[in-house]
Amino acid sequence: MSQPDSWEKNHGFDETGHERRQKRMGVVACPVCRSTVDLIADTEEWTQGDDGRWQHNQYGPAQGVCCDRLIVDSFDGCKVYDLRAEDDTDEWVPAEYGGEG
Repeated sequence: MSQPDSWEKNHGFDETGHERRQKRMGVVACPVCRSTVDLIADTEEWTQGDDGRWQHNQYGPAQGVCCDRLIVDSFDGCKVYDLRAEDDTDEWVPAEYGGEG
Protein backbone atom coordinates (compact mmCIF):
# COMPACT_ATOMS: atom_id res chain seq x y z
CA MET A 1 0.00 0.00 0.00
CA SER A 2 1.44 3.35 -0.94
CA GLN A 3 1.10 6.43 1.25
CA PRO A 4 -0.29 9.28 -0.89
CA ASP A 5 -1.25 12.70 0.32
CA SER A 6 -3.48 11.92 3.25
CA TRP A 7 -6.65 13.82 4.10
CA GLU A 8 -9.05 13.82 7.02
CA LYS A 9 -12.68 14.94 7.07
CA ASN A 10 -14.71 15.75 10.16
CA HIS A 11 -18.41 15.22 9.44
CA GLY A 12 -19.48 16.59 12.83
CA PHE A 13 -21.87 14.86 15.19
CA ASP A 14 -24.68 12.58 14.03
CA GLU A 15 -28.20 12.40 15.48
CA THR A 16 -27.01 10.08 18.28
CA GLY A 17 -24.26 12.50 19.38
CA HIS A 18 -21.34 10.53 17.87
CA GLU A 19 -18.62 12.45 16.06
CA ARG A 20 -17.92 10.99 12.61
CA ARG A 21 -14.55 11.31 10.88
CA GLN A 22 -12.97 9.76 7.81
CA LYS A 23 -9.31 9.59 6.84
CA ARG A 24 -7.58 8.52 3.64
CA MET A 25 -4.94 6.09 4.86
CA GLY A 26 -3.43 4.99 1.55
CA VAL A 27 -4.05 3.66 -1.94
CA VAL A 28 -3.75 0.23 -3.55
CA ALA A 29 -4.23 -1.18 -7.03
CA CYS A 30 -7.45 -3.14 -7.58
CA PRO A 31 -6.47 -6.81 -8.00
CA VAL A 32 -8.93 -7.13 -10.92
CA CYS A 33 -8.62 -3.97 -13.05
CA ARG A 34 -5.49 -2.41 -11.49
CA SER A 35 -7.27 0.93 -10.95
CA THR A 36 -6.19 3.05 -8.01
CA VAL A 37 -8.41 2.49 -4.95
CA ASP A 38 -8.43 4.90 -1.99
CA LEU A 39 -8.44 3.17 1.39
CA ILE A 40 -10.65 5.17 3.76
CA ALA A 41 -10.96 4.64 7.51
CA ASP A 42 -14.02 5.69 9.52
CA THR A 43 -14.38 6.43 13.22
CA GLU A 44 -14.67 3.13 15.08
CA GLU A 45 -14.17 4.16 18.71
CA TRP A 46 -15.36 7.12 20.75
CA THR A 47 -14.84 8.64 24.20
CA GLN A 48 -17.58 10.55 25.98
CA GLY A 49 -16.89 14.25 26.41
CA ASP A 50 -17.91 16.48 29.30
CA ASP A 51 -20.86 17.68 27.22
CA GLY A 52 -22.21 14.11 26.94
CA ARG A 53 -21.44 13.79 23.24
CA TRP A 54 -19.21 11.01 21.93
CA GLN A 55 -15.95 12.32 20.45
CA HIS A 56 -13.76 10.54 17.90
CA ASN A 57 -11.04 8.47 19.55
CA GLN A 58 -9.83 5.93 16.98
CA TYR A 59 -10.19 4.86 13.36
CA GLY A 60 -11.20 1.40 12.18
CA PRO A 61 -9.52 -0.48 9.34
CA ALA A 62 -9.03 1.39 6.07
CA GLN A 63 -11.07 -0.02 3.20
CA GLY A 64 -12.16 0.56 -0.38
CA VAL A 65 -14.30 -1.19 -3.00
CA CYS A 66 -13.63 -1.83 -6.70
CA CYS A 67 -14.80 -4.54 -9.12
CA ASP A 68 -17.01 -6.14 -6.43
CA ARG A 69 -14.00 -6.59 -4.16
CA LEU A 70 -13.71 -5.17 -0.66
CA ILE A 71 -10.07 -4.31 0.03
CA VAL A 72 -9.26 -3.96 3.74
CA ASP A 73 -5.97 -2.86 5.30
CA SER A 74 -6.04 -4.01 8.91
CA PHE A 75 -3.66 -4.91 11.73
CA ASP A 76 -3.07 -8.33 10.12
CA GLY A 77 -2.31 -7.09 6.59
CA CYS A 78 -4.16 -6.20 3.42
CA LYS A 79 -7.01 -8.58 2.54
CA VAL A 80 -9.40 -8.74 -0.42
CA TYR A 81 -12.93 -10.11 -0.10
CA ASP A 82 -15.18 -11.09 -2.99
CA LEU A 83 -18.52 -9.32 -2.52
CA ARG A 84 -20.21 -11.49 -5.14
CA ALA A 85 -20.64 -14.44 -2.75
CA GLU A 86 -23.95 -16.10 -3.59
CA ASP A 87 -24.86 -17.52 -0.19
CA ASP A 88 -26.67 -15.73 2.63
CA THR A 89 -23.95 -16.10 5.25
CA ASP A 90 -22.31 -13.12 6.90
CA GLU A 91 -18.87 -14.40 5.93
CA TRP A 92 -16.90 -12.87 3.09
CA VAL A 93 -15.09 -15.06 0.62
CA PRO A 94 -11.40 -14.09 0.48
CA ALA A 95 -10.14 -13.42 -3.03
CA GLU A 96 -6.55 -13.63 -4.14
CA TYR A 97 -4.79 -10.29 -3.81
CA GLY A 98 -2.59 -9.45 -6.76
CA GLY A 99 -0.16 -7.12 -4.98
CA GLU A 100 0.23 -3.47 -4.23
CA GLY A 101 0.00 -0.57 -6.64
